Amino acid sequence: MLFGLFGCKQAVTASDPARPIVGTWKLRGGDYPLTNDVRADGTFVQRVGSQESEPSKWRVEGLELVISTKQPDGTTADTRIKYSVNASQLSLEYGDRTMTFDRSK
Repeated sequence: MLFGLFGCKQAVTASDPARPIVGTWKLRGGDYPLTNDVRADGTFVQRVGSQESEPSKWRVEGLELVISTKQPDGTTADTRIKYSVNASQLSLEYGDRTMTFDRSK
């Protein structure tokens, strides 16, 4: 499912602790071809097959990836996702479920 996200964040610099999460990540396994682009300019794009979300903003707070999602009533809601990352793998924790992504770029 694609979703529109927005927020505000400056570009990620070389010394920024969020730097390791920047990249293109493809879901390992799963029922559909999900790819997340977490870009150094602070934008996030999600693709499922040939469908692509609009670029949206993201930020890291501690060990959480924070994505602000615009709601139908015009307000925003932060989605906080615990994550771990190394050079080749990104894991996102959704409650008791973990999704593992492999770096493709």
